[in-house]
Amino acid sequence: LGLRELLLEDIHLDRQYWTVLATLSNLQVLKLYDVSGVQDHLSQFVNLTHLVLYGLEITVLPVLPSSLQQLQVCYTDTVVDFNSFTNLTRLQTLDLTQAEDFRDLSLLAHMKDTLTSLNLSGTAISDLHTLSGLIHLKDLDLNGTGGVNLSPLASLPLRSLNLRGSCFVKNLGPLHNMGTLQVLDVS
Repeated sequence: LGLRELLLEDIHLDRQYWTVLATLSNLQVLKLYDVSGVQDHLSQFVNLTHLVLYGLEITVLPVLPSSLQQLQVCYTDTVVDFNSFTNLTRLQTLDLTQAEDFRDLSLLAHMKDTLTSLNLSGTAISDLHTLSGLIHLKDLDLNGTGGVNLSPLASLPLRSLNLRGSCFVKNLGPLHNMGTLQVLDVS
């Protein structure tokens, strides 16, 4: 099959299903919504560039294909182990909306040359120092993250910054000299 994009929703992926999926060698986009049975099968998709994992009830994020450029791990409040991020060397966009237990930004440090868009809304992050090394980061969403010190962001080439719902951010001074910032949401 020449299938390039696949969306699966509300199903259990057993071994037989993964055997069939493994034949989709041209698959570039895979979207899994409320799907169970996702273990370490995702790494077999070597041409995958965009992956959506939405509402999965797993505790350990599976091994992910290093070919990924866009990854969305959203509304996965049971995931506590995000160590599979370490093999993502081409990732440009990472969306962790409501990945409530994500707090270790050091897992993103190796993405300093590729990551341009990062959504951390609803996560448990509290220290942004690792972000200062993401020298190509253009878009950052910290919606609802609580109290964070914005100083590490001062040297980034951000175009947009969402601080909506981050009621404990009191000092916007570090953003004063950000000449690239075009959109700031502090509502």
